[in-house]
Order: sequence, then C-alpha cells, then structure tokens
Amino acid sequence: MTYLTEIWLHGNSFIGPIPDLSGLGNLNHLSLRDNQLSGIIPSILVNHPKLAIVNLTYNFLQRPTPKFDTSKVEVDIIAEANVFCLDAPDVACDDCTISPNFSKFPSLSLLFLKNNSLTGTIPDELISLSNLKRLDVSGNNLSGKLPNFRPDVFVNTTRNPNIG
Repeated sequence: MTYLTEIWLHGNSFIGPIPDLSGLGNLNHLSLRDNQLSGIIPSILVNHPKLAIVNLTYNFLQRPTPKFDTSKVEVDIIAEANVFCLDAPDVACDDCTISPNFSKFPSLSLLFLKNNSLTGTIPDELISLSNLKRLDVSGNNLSGKLPNFRPDVFVNTTRNPNIG
C-alpha cells in the first residue's frame, strides 16, 4: 500500500484513535469524516511529506492540536463538529479560540471550524491568507467585529449571536 494516494473512509462508524499512517508515504488526501474516532490528532497528519487535504469532521477528536510545519504542509483544515475541549485524564486542552497561527498557512483555501464551541474573536491575521476562499465559523460562540476579508472570501458566521 505504499503507493496509495487517497483514503476515503467516511461514514463507517470506526471507533478509537486515528491509525498510524506513517507507512503511506504517497498519501495525498485523507477523509475520515463521519466516524467515531477519538483521541488526539496525531502529528503525522501535519508532518506527512505529501498529505495535502485532511477531513476529520464529525468525530470525537480533542486537543491539544499538533504543531504544523508551515514550510512543508499545505492542508485544507476541515475540523468541524469535534470535541476539542473534552476533559480527559492526562490530556491538556488549549483554549477554544481560533488561533492566529492559521495565517501561517499561505496556501490555505478552506477553513471549516463550525460547531466547535469556539469563543473569542476571529483573528485579524486571517485576512492575510491570500488563497482563502471560504471560512466557516458558524455555530460557535464567537464575538466581536468581523475582520475585513477580501470580497471574494465567503465567510459564514451564522449562529454566533455576538458577532457584530
């Protein structure tokens, strides 16, 4: 399976942690959405040499999130509807806010963070993402003023009662 480039295993009710994918050196696209995967997102997903798209929506994943090597990784991050601030023994939980570090991914075009109980504001740093086409932060508890995104960026902030 070393030549495998795409894995689409969504909607299979898989449970447990994300498996070790380090032996799949040519993997480019990984979709594990709509399962019951749990635990911490493994760092191999962001340090993988060829992985470009990761879809982990609708699982039970939690933080801490791995540190991205922005010089190598070009990932469309789709991380909606996970339990990113679940209390668990021996698992640190970072703040449930949108990190300004997303601005360090110059090729980021899609950022889906809906339904994650995020608080705080949308960081102004995100407007520097020149390839961003869509930002979906709907269904959170965000507040404050919406940054001035380019007109061609679709931003969905519905179900955030305090965004002005």
